Amino acid sequence: MKSVLKDIGESAADETEKHLEKVRSSLVGWLEDAENKLPSHADKLSKVVNEMSTTGQKMFKEGRRIVNQVADAAEKNIDDLVKKSGGKKKSD
Repeated sequence: MKSVLKDIGESAADETEKHLEKVRSSLVGWLEDAENKLPSHADKLSKVVNEMSTTGQKMFKEGRRIVNQVADAAEKNIDDLVKKSGGKKKSD
């Protein structure tokens, strides 16, 4: 069960990352179009959008890392509980 949940979480994260990359590509295209229309302010706009996009990707990757850490810790705690409860005999 733990393995299935971990696989589902990783699959969802991979799909989200793909969508974020598509959004980033769309923003790059939009910026190129904006640069042609507004050359005087395009460089500033480009920097802002690029920084926002890069920050968003970093936040997503960090969030994914934290979720994986929490899942690993939870799995370890479950394993520890199973080991402890398996060592005790029930009295009927």
